Amino acid sequence: MASLRNKLGIVAAACAATTLLAGAALARSVDTFQDNVIIADGSCKLALHSVSAANTKIIFHIVNNGHRLHGFTISGKSTPKLKSKAETDLIVNFAKSGRWQYVCTGNTTARMKGWFTIRAT
Repeated sequence: MASLRNKLGIVAAACAATTLLAGAALARSVDTFQDNVIIADGSCKLALHSVSAANTKIIFHIVNNGHRLHGFTISGKSTPKLKSKAETDLIVNFAKSGRWQYVCTGNTTARMKGWFTIRAT
């Protein structure tokens, strides 16, 4: 009888631990968005400039429509220089709200820089 109680106690403890871990995982859920970035010689355009969700993963899809090598940098992460008509993705996790400067590399004119904002909800 004591052995059965011990086994039931172990099963109950395992269920409780699983429930706690599942709840913690749900509390840390991450919203995911895609932002298309089109780079040309002399311009850099983002489809989104802000998102209303902290703890967010942004997949920046970069397309080089220019004739020169271009790249993209934000929040300390960068793409390699892309050849003309090349594409790549840059995944950045933003754990908190704030403003991050982005730069389309290859040309640093004022039109090639901007700000991306994560707003708290």
